[in-house]
Amino acid sequence: MSVASIAGNVVRDPFFKEEDGKTTFARFTIAEDTYFKGKTSPVYMNCIAFGGVAEVVKKHVSKGVFCIVEGRLTSGYYKDKETKTTVYTYDIV
Repeated sequence: MSVASIAGNVVRDPFFKEEDGKTTFARFTIAEDTYFKGKTSPVYMNCIAFGGVAEVVKKHVSKGVFCIVEGRLTSGYYKDKETKTTVYTYDIV
């Protein structure tokens, strides 16, 4: 299994989905600064947490919080309804 790690600040408050009073998953985005030739630019990575980890995210993670995420990198795609183009996505799960 490939392992991906990212450390940075949470961009916005996480989105949670709950069923039967328990959090089933949490989705949030982390921004990390990268440096190249003396310039910085942010890299945004979407993160998804399930089950007990989603409960921990619910208790401790909010906008602006620095956190380190480790998981597997997954990719996917969908068709944009407006532009009819294919959009590729990458998430750490």
